[in-house]
Amino acid sequence: MWVIVVIAIIVIAGGIYFYSQPKQSAVVPAQSDIVSVTIDQSSLTTTSSFPTITGTATNTPSVSVDIDGYLPAKGDTVALYTGKAPVISGNWSFTPSESGAAFGGPQGLDKGTYIIFVGQNESMSLATGTLTVK
Repeated sequence: MWVIVVIAIIVIAGGIYFYSQPKQSAVVPAQSDIVSVTIDQSSLTTTSSFPTITGTATNTPSVSVDIDGYLPAKGDTVALYTGKAPVISGNWSFTPSESGAAFGGPQGLDKGTYIIFVGQNESMSLATGTLTVK
């Protein structure tokens, strides 16, 4: 942890005044605390409508996975499947399930391309990839 202290000497009308800024600290995480996530490129091309996407992760017990694609009923790109995958011995694996469809999404992925977001939680993506279903 670093501590930064700023002391200013101010000379006003013949007097000397000291100003001391309150201590502020910045916590710099140790290298061993940094979460990292990867997606195996070999898992991003498939013929399965329920593909298994794999990757690695460090310093987290699980990862959040979103499979985003265009949903005609919504007229927009949305999260079609979301879920958590446990990290076991540095590896994770996610297969969308029929019950895991979000926003009334499809029951399985049609041929096309989809964006994969993987992170430590739902709001922080640490890795992205493009899934191609042939």
